[in-house]
Amino acid sequence: LKEKINFVGEYVHKFDMNVRASDMILGAHISNSNILLYNTEALADFLAKKNMKLSNVNGCSCMFNTVVLRYQKEVIYPEILTIRIGIFDVSKYRITFYYVSNNSKGEVCHKSLIETIYIDNETRKIAPTDSIIDIYRS
Repeated sequence: LKEKINFVGEYVHKFDMNVRASDMILGAHISNSNILLYNTEALADFLAKKNMKLSNVNGCSCMFNTVVLRYQKEVIYPEILTIRIGIFDVSKYRITFYYVSNNSKGEVCHKSLIETIYIDNETRKIAPTDSIIDIYRS
């Protein structure tokens, strides 16, 4: 994926996530793996508002293909992160989402690129994005 994570597009979703004490590494700060879980939760929330879920996006399952996480500011408990999602890139078989999380002071804590593919639930083959992208744009 891209060396620099810069995004100039519009965001398609905003999600607030409460940082839990159990998300801390030895009580110190949140881990990258938990940021990935938060991003997954934000995408699941977006789809739920469209009466869909990660396992059924127009008859396809969403799978993370490539993930790039950039940690920019430490996040500790208790905090509420605001996670915004934008469409970074679309190709024939992949949609790459841009995620940015801000703390309650508005400071950027994380930036992520997550490249997704979609597996048709019936044929179990990779589905083209032209049957899926409109869900994220509307």
